[in-house]
Amino acid sequence: MAMKLPGFLNKPRWQAKEAAVRRAGVAEEDDAELLAELPRIAREDSDPGVRTAALKRLADAALAQRLARDDADAGVRAEARKLWFELIAGTHARAPTAVECVRLLRAQEGASLAFPPYAQEHWVACQHYADRPWDEIVTLWHAYNRHLAHVISHIPEERRDVPCVIESASPVTLGFLASDYGEHLRHHLAQVGVLP
Repeated sequence: MAMKLPGFLNKPRWQAKEAAVRRAGVAEEDDAELLAELPRIAREDSDPGVRTAALKRLADAALAQRLARDDADAGVRAEARKLWFELIAGTHARAPTAVECVRLLRAQEGASLAFPPYAQEHWVACQHYADRPWDEIVTLWHAYNRHLAHVISHIPEERRDVPCVIESASPVTLGFLASDYGEHLRHHLAQVGVLP
């Protein structure tokens, strides 16, 4: 008769008892159960490092804002506030940016657009978002996204097929960039509970 190994020997690292092992698992593993549990881990894990690792993987503006205000650990609050600013300011990889507006406008100028990468951390540092009250940043984000929607709504039909290359990626059309931005924005609005 074969012996069964105890369940704890088969647990993934993100469920380990030791915080350092759990932190590494949360930061590196990609199984579906972990991904579904990340919001709970970011809110409830006993170790601040594990909570921070989970938060960084989520890019969830509402959760970042909540943890920036309410987490018991000053380090987690600081990391959450930094992430929240990046998401609201549009400098996070999964957040809308001022770069998007420039891309939409420049693509309407010529026969094609080749756009270089931008220095995300430099943009955040130069704009000093952390020095402004949160309500001002939210107001700015709201107004800026309304402006981008206005810009998108006025792209002439004949310009929607302009090929655009962002950094070194494959070309996409201006119409795709505009549509993709809208999907991206809907995702963020759902995250903060504005959309279902």
